[in-house]
Amino acid sequence: MAKMQEMQQIDGSKKVVHNDTARSRLDVSSETDCEDGLNLFQGETRPATDSLKVGGKAIITETKEEGRFIRLKDPAEEEQSNLDYHELHRVHEDACRDLKAASRDIREQSIEIRDLKRQNTQLHERNATLHEQNEKFKEAHRASGEKLPKSERTKYIEHFDMLEDHIDHLRHERQKREAHMGSLTAQTREAIEEKTTLEATNRKLQRQVRDLSSNLTECKDDLLRLQPTSQVSDNEISEQYANLDQQIAGWIDDKTEDTQLLEEQIEKMRSVKDLPDLFKQYMSSDYLKLAKTFPESQPLLLRFLIHCCLGTFILSNEIYLFGLDARNVALLQGMEEGMRLLEPRRDSAALRQWRSETLQGLLKMENFAEEQQRQAELVSQTLHEALSALMTESLGSWEEIYTQIILPAIQLSVKLRLSTTDYRLASRRFAKESGQGSKIFVYEIKDSSMIDITTQKIIRPDSNLKVADDGRIGQEMLVITPALLRDQKDGRSKILICKPTVLVKLDEPMGKRSRGMRVLGAWTPSWLGSDDAAD
Repeated sequence: MAKMQEMQQIDGSKKVVHNDTARSRLDVSSETDCEDGLNLFQGETRPATDSLKVGGKAIITETKEEGRFIRLKDPAEEEQSNLDYHELHRVHEDACRDLKAASRDIREQSIEIRDLKRQNTQLHERNATLHEQNEKFKEAHRASGEKLPKSERTKYIEHFDMLEDHIDHLRHERQKREAHMGSLTAQTREAIEEKTTLEATNRKLQRQVRDLSSNLTECKDDLLRLQPTSQVSDNEISEQYANLDQQIAGWIDDKTEDTQLLEEQIEKMRSVKDLPDLFKQYMSSDYLKLAKTFPESQPLLLRFLIHCCLGTFILSNEIYLFGLDARNVALLQGMEEGMRLLEPRRDSAALRQWRSETLQGLLKMENFAEEQQRQAELVSQTLHEALSALMTESLGSWEEIYTQIILPAIQLSVKLRLSTTDYRLASRRFAKESGQGSKIFVYEIKDSSMIDITTQKIIRPDSNLKVADDGRIGQEMLVITPALLRDQKDGRSKILICKPTVLVKLDEPMGKRSRGMRVLGAWTPSWLGSDDAAD
């Protein structure tokens, strides 16, 4: 018995060694199988078919032997093709996973069969050894005859019976293992057949995926060619215009912290003729009188002058594109006029789209970028020279004007020119009606950003204002920031994108607003309208 247990332990250790060796071989074979599986996806050629059916619908209407030309009938079929493509891609991935799982099961079963064969071989060897020992015992028994003592003979017989029982047990185990090995062989055969089927399905799905991928790519290209140029949103234009106005206001606030020098310079001017040449076309005697009467409005007047210069040299609708010389502008405008005469007739939207794409290509040219920068620096220097007559010491260098004002204005101008919609600046208020002069009415507050010239406070819809019977609240003194409008498709009506900033002289000073009750149910002086409740 001790010898048998020792033999079983040796067999167990050998089995572990064989299992480890098999596992290492499995890892190598699995990597090889994966590489073979991946190689199945390469080298496939797409068959020349007249149509491809997915989900019972034909998604390819035309094919060629060499370069494929596929066109969808309508966007609905293109969308269905896209869905079928993703569905086939998902089925393909499921098939790949099933294929890998089947391959893994086959390898595990092959390893188990190899181990069983090895164990059967070991059992055969042990059986042969036991038979040899049995034969030796029999020969020794026949040779000894009656010479063996009874105790030894009994011991021999017991050992012989034990060996016979062990042989029967090993024979039974062998039969069980052979039956199990036959079952594993059948399962392996079925798995191999399933693997072959999955590989064929995988190749078919891969061909369909390639066809659908090519079809989808061509559909995307067609959509890209058919879709119009991306339109700049009103919000983006409004945000950029508001940022430009804030840049100008911030720069002026930094340069006019001490307004004494500016007041002295303006006080010396007797008429508009004393102003720099750049500002004479925008100023009037009323504006000059306003600056002298209300010195606190002088920074707002500078803001007005800068907006006028930007509207003339950069943001004007008369400018085809800032930085483009007159000869090239005439060439592009002539091309637009020629396109109007082509058949079929191009509408204004098609011409605007062509202009937008042409200007986008022009902006990519290095020579044009250099010319645009040169003209921007020239405008900055011209504006700096004009402002230096009013702000001699605190003005700083022209590079600051270039960085903080001119560059943002050019960026806004490019956005406006590339848009397929017409935008324009309006110095008059959006709600202004003819025959009203410079009167300000209460209903215009919602369409304008108004500043009280006396208090420099913003007039809000809920401000405490004295309103006349006709709705008048004051008089317009200066449009600091022009309004930004967008033309409608009918070419007549306009949409307000950015409100104008208007300097207003109220007929009566603004009253103080009440705070209201501090706590619900508690008595406060505001109940009686006393001054303690006023701001």
